[in-house]
Amino acid sequence: MGTSAEAIESRVAGAGGREGAASADPAERLAELLRHLEQRARATRAWLRSAERPGARESVSQVEDALESALERLEQLAPPSAEERARAAMRSPGVDELSQKAVRGAAEERVQELEMVGAGDAARLLGAKASNREKVRLLRVEGVLLGLPRSSRELTHYRYPTFQFDPARQAVHAAVAQVNKLLGAAEDPWGVASWWAAPDGWLGEPPHRCVLSRPRDVVAAAEAASEWLG
Repeated sequence: MGTSAEAIESRVAGAGGREGAASADPAERLAELLRHLEQRARATRAWLRSAERPGARESVSQVEDALESALERLEQLAPPSAEERARAAMRSPGVDELSQKAVRGAAEERVQELEMVGAGDAARLLGAKASNREKVRLLRVEGVLLGLPRSSRELTHYRYPTFQFDPARQAVHAAVAQVNKLLGAAEDPWGVASWWAAPDGWLGEPPHRCVLSRPRDVVAAAEAASEWLG
């Protein structure tokens, strides 16, 4: 089944057209599309969970990829929420409120510059089928793999920085896994992402650029950061 963000939007738009004329206001039209999408998701939730029939897992994976693509487009149109900005805050003691806001903004900009993939591509990089999202989820919950949450209404999906993956081993780089667990990626994903993306005084550059060339130094820098943060 070939499912895409455009196809989903077309189907949802068609459903909206049957109930009334589309609003000329883009914001109202977007809200209408999201309402129809939520209704359809609730109606088919039982089917999506019953991945017993042939092709069901692949179909679910394609729908998830399409939704992730649609959510990325929405995120490009609107600034991050206050909750997301708070998650990106760097824990800097002794900084006044205005300075802290500036630090948060700068940290978030650095994080957004990281190359990322969705759960399906993350599964492939780990040597699994795109439909095997459970492997990715378990590594994220365990704090081995850093996943950044993105939310739109009732939907939440995760983006995974690509520097974490070792294509040859089809696994998370050993140094990355060690650092993610040390800094608490499961509990504070945005804070840990900020550390990976920010220039580090110990390394002389952002840690994510040193994963391949200086893995031991990356771990040492993370240990120093962990001690400083307490």
